[in-house]
Amino acid sequence: MDRIKGDSYLSSIVECTHFSQIKSMKKFKKSELVIMTLVIILIGISEYYFVITKEPLKAIFIGLWCPTILGFLILFNMKK
Repeated sequence: MDRIKGDSYLSSIVECTHFSQIKSMKKFKKSELVIMTLVIILIGISEYYFVITKEPLKAIFIGLWCPTILGFLILFNMKK
């Protein structure tokens, strides 16, 4: 019986955590979500060039776009 009680407790924690994550995602504008998705894609492309094609200079060049893009996003949000 304790195990069932523990499982329901864990599932309620997971549900609360999931709900709070969804709630916090609504704070972002659609444009910010698109930019963050672009950054994640760029990181994947950079890793592809580094690991698969063995072109580290191209990977570093593409990988450095990510902090630059995120820096501009932060800068524009600070100006509001």
